[in-house]
Amino acid sequence: MGLGALQHFTIEPSDLERSKDFYCDVLGLENGDRPPLGFPAIGSISAAPPQCI
Repeated sequence: MGLGALQHFTIEPSDLERSKDFYCDVLGLENGDRPPLGFPAIGSISAAPPQCI
């Protein structure tokens, strides 16, 4: 069975800001809103239209 789509994943980077810069500046994805979860995090990062990365 093949993979149809990747909807959500979580990573725990050692440098959150650098990871955000990579996803947004290098890959061209967009940083979205997120609820306050009580720990450092960035919002949903998405591309429109959906892209393979």
